[in-house]
Amino acid sequence: MLVFEEGVLPAEMIISPIASVAPKRLYVYTDCDDGVIQTLRNIFQERINLRSFTQWEF
Repeated sequence: MLVFEEGVLPAEMIISPIASVAPKRLYVYTDCDDGVIQTLRNIFQERINLRSFTQWEF
């Protein structure tokens, strides 16, 4: 398991800043469905929009 900054897990380093900003809508471009994505789904429920990474236009 990868750990950064004195015991802070990478998932926490991703989820905490996003949750603290509390966006009205969250777009996530990914092709994996890991624990971080499941947690974001639980937090943002109907406000999250998951899209395939291939749909990202950049």
